[in-house]
Amino acid sequence: MTEEETSQPSTAEPPKASGKRLYLAALGITVVAREEGRRLFEYLVERGTPMEEPVKERSAAIQKKTREDLSRAGEAIGRAVGKAFGRYAGPNREEVADLTAKVDRLDARVAKLG
Repeated sequence: MTEEETSQPSTAEPPKASGKRLYLAALGITVVAREEGRRLFEYLVERGTPMEEPVKERSAAIQKKTREDLSRAGEAIGRAVGKAFGRYAGPNREEVADLTAKVDRLDARVAKLG
């Protein structure tokens, strides 16, 4: 029997023989997984190791850009909120101080006239 004939179940096999071959194949998978599992794991670690630093660098770059974007967004929101409050909240301290100084100057002028 050739290797091809033994690796594929025959369509002419009785169901009992086909079921047994399927069962034996499942047992074979278990044995191979035990034998090859550690080697496969080590191989995957070996392949993944060179990727660790580039992934860390990319992650750090994404985090930095995200922080910068959030900072810019926060500043823009702060400016917008400041403008909105400026329109509705009345004069700020500096504006009040300027207006007070103007009133004082006008009072002085009126006092000289009168």
